[in-house]
Amino acid sequence: MIENNKCDPLAKVLAFNVLFPARSFINEIITQDPMRYNFQVDHFFPEQNADILLLQEVTPDYFPYLEESEFFNSGFQRSEADSSLLKEHFPVIVSRIPFTTLYNHNKQVIALFSNKGVNFIVVNVHLTSVEALNLVREREIGDIFTNLDELSNEIPNADTLSRFQDAINQNNVIIGGDFNMHFPVENKVFFDHNMYDLWLDEYSHEKGDTWVPEENRMLRYKSLFDNRSLRLDRMAMLMSKEINVDGIEVVGKGSIDDSDVYMSDHFGIATQFCKSEDGFQLANLENIAKLYSLDPHETGGRSESDISKIAIIVAVLFLIFLISLCLLTISG
Repeated sequence: MIENNKCDPLAKVLAFNVLFPARSFINEIITQDPMRYNFQVDHFFPEQNADILLLQEVTPDYFPYLEESEFFNSGFQRSEADSSLLKEHFPVIVSRIPFTTLYNHNKQVIALFSNKGVNFIVVNVHLTSVEALNLVREREIGDIFTNLDELSNEIPNADTLSRFQDAINQNNVIIGGDFNMHFPVENKVFFDHNMYDLWLDEYSHEKGDTWVPEENRMLRYKSLFDNRSLRLDRMAMLMSKEINVDGIEVVGKGSIDDSDVYMSDHFGIATQFCKSEDGFQLANLENIAKLYSLDPHETGGRSESDISKIAIIVAVLFLIFLISLCLLTISG
């Protein structure tokens, strides 16, 4: 559990991929969506006691679970669905701290918050998931900063614009969500945009994995041949002049009632931010250096193409077995 001891608590932020509804009968059996969603809103979210939730893979079907929950009705609001993604899934911000949505498109939600005299921007992102598309993810992160630059000319309300510009001037920008970063080399994009990967400020790269088939039985059944352990979900921040970090942890690891059903195929990332006159204090460069000592283009497990090949081979062998069994039955 995160302990607050560095400075005045500003906001606890939870990034969590809720896992969109199953699209096949077999996956429906494995993922048990109603059970998972009810557990998320009735137990996991209240237990985390986060002020701001950055949710990914939300669909319109998820909203009734959320909005009818005691948790949500205890004083939370949410961002709207991206209307262009209603048949897919989209990121949503849920918060007990009032906020103004400034941008909601292309699986990015940019929102402006004010709390305890601090204006800050929170960006909820869900980057492209395919392992080989790391250059697309790099471009998508660049798009975040392009959007932030353009917002200065698009905010009509004077008060909102003033608070937004103050947040930008103070570097009070938090970016969290499902980054889908598979390779160590992808962390370079953080430095390209003067962002700091907050997990590495306290822990080593490997200890922050949120896609872990070895620990998540539901993920293991859902992705049978995937042996990768990946740090897909991240929390990052610019070098803020008013905000520091008071702790970060991987959450949501346990199964539901000791079953084979987990809350998602991802674990979550919870981060406590605090108000600080000294701003963000970068404490650990050693973990960043260790990350760059890893093979930059390796995940430590099978590649997605190898996983697909194994699945095809197994399917073909199973089909051959069934045909042989049928022929033996006929000939007998």
